[in-house]
Amino acid sequence: VGDSVLHSFELALATAVAATAFGGFFAVLAQRCDVPGRRFIAVLPWLVFLTPSYLKALAWVLLMSPGGYLAQLGLLPDGLRHFFFALPGLVFVQTLSLFPLASFVIGSALAGLGSEYEDAARMAGAAPMRIWLRINGPLLLPAIALSVIAIFAEVLSDFGMASTIARVSNFSVLTYGIYAAASDYPVDFAMAGTQA
Repeated sequence: VGDSVLHSFELALATAVAATAFGGFFAVLAQRCDVPGRRFIAVLPWLVFLTPSYLKALAWVLLMSPGGYLAQLGLLPDGLRHFFFALPGLVFVQTLSLFPLASFVIGSALAGLGSEYEDAARMAGAAPMRIWLRINGPLLLPAIALSVIAIFAEVLSDFGMASTIARVSNFSVLTYGIYAAASDYPVDFAMAGTQA
């Protein structure tokens, strides 16, 4: 039980920070940057969000496992196989899966922010980085905090990845531990209840 609690919190915290940073980057690209393919950048988080987490995790297993497609094609070095099914690989998959939440939250905050303060600072001679750190950053802080909390909670409750990648990699997490305790015969109510 102790390992699954520790693993779950490590995974949730690392994923919450990484997905919020990546989703925030996408939100800024879609809202504030004039880049080619801006419409695709705005639609991509929706495509990822609408795909079930179980399918994303299953695709990861089929690609990166020792007998997976990349290994069969010779594109997966032997030394990296363990990396993909340990904490860094799980964080990577969860980040790619959950960055749309951060993109939606931070993007909505950016859309409602307006550009008046930014324009005033620019007229006063402030550098772009200073504008982001001193004006936009503090105004977006509630959206960033909400994104971190929502992603943290989603990772803790996600069963799709727990039943595929975490189980295959022997990386115990709470959701799969509850399932395993409740699906065995006889049902271990004490273990399931302790992890819930």
